[in-house]
Amino acid sequence: MLQTLEFQLRMEQFSEKKTAPAKGTLSVRFFRARKAQRATATVGPQNLTEGSLNLRKDQVSVGSLDCYLNQRGDDFQISDIAEATDVLDTLRIYMKTIGQDAALDYDTIILNSIMGNATTGALAKALGLGAAQTTLYNSNNTYGITSANYFERFAGVVNTGVSPTDFGTLAGLTRANGKFTRLEHLRALTQLKANDVKPKDGMVFPVCVAPQVMFDIRQDGTLVAAMTQRDNAKLYKWEEFELDGGAFIETTNPWQEAAGGYGTYNSAGNIYTCMYVGDDPYGTITISDKRAGTSPAAPKIVVLDQPDKTDPYNQYVIGSWKAYYGSILKITSDPTDVPHVCALRVQSSFQ
Repeated sequence: MLQTLEFQLRMEQFSEKKTAPAKGTLSVRFFRARKAQRATATVGPQNLTEGSLNLRKDQVSVGSLDCYLNQRGDDFQISDIAEATDVLDTLRIYMKTIGQDAALDYDTIILNSIMGNATTGALAKALGLGAAQTTLYNSNNTYGITSANYFERFAGVVNTGVSPTDFGTLAGLTRANGKFTRLEHLRALTQLKANDVKPKDGMVFPVCVAPQVMFDIRQDGTLVAAMTQRDNAKLYKWEEFELDGGAFIETTNPWQEAAGGYGTYNSAGNIYTCMYVGDDPYGTITISDKRAGTSPAAPKIVVLDQPDKTDPYNQYVIGSWKAYYGSILKITSDPTDVPHVCALRVQSSFQ
């Protein structure tokens, strides 16, 4: 069962993971120190004079942000007739599938914390998040150096700095003109590198893409010719190949939108987000009460199969799981901080 659960998880492997005690807190604080800075006349390394006291003292700012827990869960019901007459082991099938749902939900919550519109408490709750928080939603021209301040990118589009506008332009392109290209790939990688965001393993950036996008990539002779294979010991989980410093990982749970629906997930849409992930990109939390099943990555399903006041004839078997968890894109209170994720939206020619 563990293998089938892990197959649903792609984004979780890159997060900073923390646990909250079972009692006494609804949030966990994450931190990130400022990046190394170049010396200027007022900060950084300086010339020293023998015998003179250095009166200038530098500070290392450490930004923070709080991630709030949210309760998630699900249940199912099987009639005693189905259980007694079914050729298959119905209860076992339900438990396995509900467990996969929990793992997939965990991955989805992480995606929502990166891409969704969580500007109000109500919107955040609809995304499964514990509180309003900052995401990449409508964030262009907000973070980063002047020459690289677009952490949302759109294939075939010259960025205007207004994300909804650029999304609309992408949606209006043909599939051929809006699909994944090496140029857009290099732009996304450069966006992170120019802002001094490093890859998690110090070598290549994970790039999570949908099968529909992989369909286009593998048909592009230029891209295929440039692909390389890394030593197995250095691979990210589920990595398939490397291209220009990006390690491609296929995910069946991408962030997906339709024309006219910027910032809203739509499984029927043809706009897919390729997620370029740097080091320390987002934080995830779960409750630790020293009991099995409190993490959605390893849920414990409670099965009720005895008669009680609500079911005196024991006509149903009921199962459920519950967990508290949360996810947050790390953009801290440090004014120089930037997202460590770049979202490249593309279309797919797959039909």
